[in-house]
Amino acid sequence: PERLNKKCWVSIFSNATLLTREICHKLIDSGLDQFIFSIDSTDPELNDSIRIGSDLNKIIANLKILNEVRKERKTQYPHLFATTVLQKKNYKELPKIIGEMAAFGIKELGVNYLEPYKKELLDTLLWYPESDVPKDLEAVLNESKNIAIKKNIVLKLVEPNPVSPECNINVPFILPNGDV
Repeated sequence: PERLNKKCWVSIFSNATLLTREICHKLIDSGLDQFIFSIDSTDPELNDSIRIGSDLNKIIANLKILNEVRKERKTQYPHLFATTVLQKKNYKELPKIIGEMAAFGIKELGVNYLEPYKKELLDTLLWYPESDVPKDLEAVLNESKNIAIKKNIVLKLVEPNPVSPECNINVPFILPNGDV
């Protein structure tokens, strides 16, 4: 189907574990523009330990189904976008994530750094303390940028160092309960 509104994109954030062929057809029929999911490693054990409740093998199988349905339906929608949360235990995975996601037609990969929400996560931070930043982090990020360029993926990296908080709301976000 054609995009419903050229000025507005409709996106769904999902862990992609519940996709079925029927749901993929419904997503396409709905006019959905973007399907966004999370992946934190190409190694199932590491990914699933970071994303509790995730199942990388199921995500990959479901993305294949979504791509098959898009191909059958002769549509590029919904575009596939992925997000990754980098931390000490997975930052070296970023080049592999980009390479593997390119095979699924990913248009964009958003990369964030872990914001600890509990004390146990402080040891996984990449950027703090500064004396503990991995020596090869910059090289891994540069390699990732080069792979993204070669694979024609928009790689969105955030500033690794904390910055002053800002609140700029320019895109409404609707929660499952209907709150905006």
